[in-house]
Amino acid sequence: MTNAILCSKEAGAASIVINRPEKRNALNMDVAIEVVAFLKQCEADPQLRVITVTGAGDVAFCAGNDLAEFQKRADHPLEMREFDQTVLQMHEAIRKCDKVVVALVNGFCLGGGITLLGACDLAIASDRAQFGLPEVAKGIWPAMATTTVMHNMHRKHALWMILTGKRIGAEEAVNAGLINKVVPHEQLAGTGAELVREMTAFNPMVLEWGKRMADESARMEYGLSLDHGLSTSALFRSVNNSFAEGRAAFLKKK
Repeated sequence: MTNAILCSKEAGAASIVINRPEKRNALNMDVAIEVVAFLKQCEADPQLRVITVTGAGDVAFCAGNDLAEFQKRADHPLEMREFDQTVLQMHEAIRKCDKVVVALVNGFCLGGGITLLGACDLAIASDRAQFGLPEVAKGIWPAMATTTVMHNMHRKHALWMILTGKRIGAEEAVNAGLINKVVPHEQLAGTGAELVREMTAFNPMVLEWGKRMADESARMEYGLSLDHGLSTSALFRSVNNSFAEGRAAFLKKK
């Protein structure tokens, strides 16, 4: 471990902090490798429910891929592919993680940082946060981030970011579907902690199955998705008693 990330686990929750504030928390090989390794530890913990992801410092969530490392590999196709594949593995490890992953966007979120954000399940942002895909001005397009915004945002908003390179603020990012919620900058950590406290009270299997079912449903035809939902729900009830417990608690309150 190189301390490219800071990570911890406590009381059903885990935290990942990209620890490169001097580089605006840009992604490099060390970050990607260490995130994947930590997520494997998290998935082995049956009581863990939620993982938060943020950037160190008070300026950037993630400013994208580390251009210095990118440049070193640019003239070496095999090394460039290694970099791309390692970063892709990190994003996929987040997206497919059986825990709920929440991004706490504390500042700039640019380029590859948008892909990182899109891999997370939920996102809360500071009102100071800015989001953008500056690649077009550099003569390229944002390869993985294009997929991210086209799958997470309304089409016109996504194309605006891809084709103009202009940044958008947090409120616009909410309206475009990129993030869930905006809070005053000084309340971001507290809001994230409160959400984590709420979610760690939930049954971990419910969260895991709910996340998986949502992902599967999004890739199915509507009618097929309904059938899949019913059969999956029946299977869940047969292996877990949380539904019966929840129903009993609800009826008791009534």
